[in-house]
Amino acid sequence: MTDYTRYPTNILPYPQLSGYSIDEPSGITRVAMVSGRTRNRRKWYGQPSKLPGMTFRVSGEQLEVFRGWVKNILDGGASEFIFPVKQGNSVIDHLCKFTSNPKYKCLAPNLWDITVDIEIDALTTYDENQTISAIEQLDDAATELQTGLDQAVTEYVTP
Repeated sequence: MTDYTRYPTNILPYPQLSGYSIDEPSGITRVAMVSGRTRNRRKWYGQPSKLPGMTFRVSGEQLEVFRGWVKNILDGGASEFIFPVKQGNSVIDHLCKFTSNPKYKCLAPNLWDITVDIEIDALTTYDENQTISAIEQLDDAATELQTGLDQAVTEYVTP
């Protein structure tokens, strides 16, 4: 069964890379101390990230498909949808929603730009193991650690 809330990449293009940016709030607040130093404190976790000013270059027919998808499937843009977000070297599907009304600009008789702001519910990132594995250039840091500890304990216990 087709999931119509998924952005239809088979019909509509990915956004333009020119101007593509991800605004990821840190959730940190800086508190000034009496001594003049500042202290960073975690204020929240899991704040939604934003894709401001996403621009899609489409044909006239693709524009009609996009407008129909937003109006009929996404209830005028009120519903959430699955959207492929480019991060680093990969494109990963995320739960998203529109935070602005789409703006349509005609560039040529059959060429349009659609500009819209998108909010990402939870931007995926490397977990601790993946991060350490990448830094240390290991396949799996947790497995390497476990193997090393097993070997050390075995060598310590057995004479």
